[in-house]
Amino acid sequence: MISAAEESERPRGVTIIALALLLASAYLLTLAVLIVAGRVSLVRGAYLLEGLELRGAVVFVAVGLLSSAVGIGLLGHRDWARRLACVLAAALLIGAVPTVSSAVVDFRFWTLLREGWKIVSGVVVCFYLSQPETRAAFGRRVSARILTD
Repeated sequence: MISAAEESERPRGVTIIALALLLASAYLLTLAVLIVAGRVSLVRGAYLLEGLELRGAVVFVAVGLLSSAVGIGLLGHRDWARRLACVLAAALLIGAVPTVSSAVVDFRFWTLLREGWKIVSGVVVCFYLSQPETRAAFGRRVSARILTD
């Protein structure tokens, strides 16, 4: 369990990113159950999975569990989770590039806005988690853990 002192040291942005990952995880895992039950189609996960949804419900479960692990890791000040969150944000950003390119050529405003939001949020998450202050917050947690062991 995370103590109140550790929680107060966690930057607010890290908490927001972790909650967004946990929310996306819950969405993907719920969709996986509904897909297996035959209630919804694979298309429901297209926004987050960028074509991987065509591989079936297993991808929904895998990405959902990965997102959960990273979100919980961020809440626990795990540096591997910070790095993996950057990788997930970069994957979301890279997946949006072809759709944005197509939307620019055809000038589909709503598609451009929706997919552009993914690019902007991916860049912001990677930038924020790479900042020295954010990295230092994870470093303090690691050094405190080493000193107590």
